[in-house]
Amino acid sequence: MVAGEDAVITVFDTTSRQYPLSIKGRHLIISALDSTDQRTVVEVYEVANDSVRTLVSPDGTPPSPTWTARIPSAARDVRVNEGEISPEAFVASEGRVAVFAPIAPGLKQVAFSYKLPSSSFPLALSSESNAVVFEVLLEDPRGTVTAKGMTAVQPVTLEQRSFRRFLAQDVPAGTALVIEMPSAGMPTSNLYIAGLLVGLGFLMLLVLTRSTQRAAARAAPAGPVRPVTAALQPDVLPADRLAQEIAALDALFAQQQAPSDDVRRAYEQRRGELRDALAAALAGSGPGR
Repeated sequence: MVAGEDAVITVFDTTSRQYPLSIKGRHLIISALDSTDQRTVVEVYEVANDSVRTLVSPDGTPPSPTWTARIPSAARDVRVNEGEISPEAFVASEGRVAVFAPIAPGLKQVAFSYKLPSSSFPLALSSESNAVVFEVLLEDPRGTVTAKGMTAVQPVTLEQRSFRRFLAQDVPAGTALVIEMPSAGMPTSNLYIAGLLVGLGFLMLLVLTRSTQRAAARAAPAGPVRPVTAALQPDVLPADRLAQEIAALDALFAQQQAPSDDVRRAYEQRRGELRDALAAALAGSGPGR
């Protein structure tokens, strides 16, 4: 028996019915050439389930994924990064990655990395679905990104490495993207993936606020999806998600043995943004709403 203050337990029904998941953020990070003439690519998606049911993989042979994305056919050494998706629930095949883990209402981060030979560039990509934010970071200062609506913004510096930053908002499905990189350069070691994910601050407070407003305004998807209780309405989910992101950010930063001043400042800035967003979300869902 557990005693203490009253608490609210949120319970969701499950469904295997396939329906679209939305992309709140897609982030593409490409390193400079390493000594093997390859570039390390990190992709981070923020996948949103805007319904009130947890999406699970339907039974079948072979089983169907709950989420999937296209990757370059030349990608090698594809692996999921530590985070919300376990390696056992992540599968990479020729030209695609797939997730078989349940996806609960709210946001889930899917992060993975792979290597591309220098011959893969210029790299032509296209977005399979709409994205609220699409961000590209290039470690090589001579790299460029060409896409409708994407512009170069202020570079970011992490671990004494500078990344050119390109940003687009409200990117529609089918948007073409071309990334051009120089064919040769000074070799560099692999990206500090954990440090990048801590320090990038990739989903800004403005985007979180807009996503919350859109989720509240949007009706539930078609199909047998219904709220279990009033506490399960989509507009109260972001507060839980923001609290989870703060905890995950703290845990990831704690794993850094000797974080640099740049990473520490980026961590503190990102945590402040999340803390403010959480306070605003809690205020907006109060009794007076």
